[in-house]
Amino acid sequence: MLYLPPELKFTYLAKNSMDLAADTYVHVFGMPPWNESWSHDLAKNRLLEILNIPNSINIIIQDIKELKVVGLVMGTCESWHHGRQFQIREFLIHYEWRKRGLAKILLHKLQEEVKSKGVVELYLSTSRKSEAYGFYTHHGFLESPEDALLRMQLV
Repeated sequence: MLYLPPELKFTYLAKNSMDLAADTYVHVFGMPPWNESWSHDLAKNRLLEILNIPNSINIIIQDIKELKVVGLVMGTCESWHHGRQFQIREFLIHYEWRKRGLAKILLHKLQEEVKSKGVVELYLSTSRKSEAYGFYTHHGFLESPEDALLRMQLV
């Protein structure tokens, strides 16, 4: 069984913890390999957009001593022809808390949560150059041979 350290707790992301989650989001995605320049307000808006999607599940790990969000997973349940799917839209652990098993614990918590809602498959996109790619493949995620992530820049 996987357990959080006593100073941490699982909870659901809510509007009252959005600023703390946005702080963590800006910190994590401002570091390599992402090096993205998120403002606090833009990160908060992104998280609120996901939070407000119907059938979203948004779990955070909160440090109850320091009142910080140290991890989060956000995404949406969707109906699909072979059963319900869950798209992970955001998954992160604060750099100060990495290498302590929190990502594994958070993934396990998500799996329990979505299975209870009839979900049969998780899916996501991530950079092949990131540690996250290795984490996901180590924990059973496979690259889909039939799907591709396509982008088009609109100017």
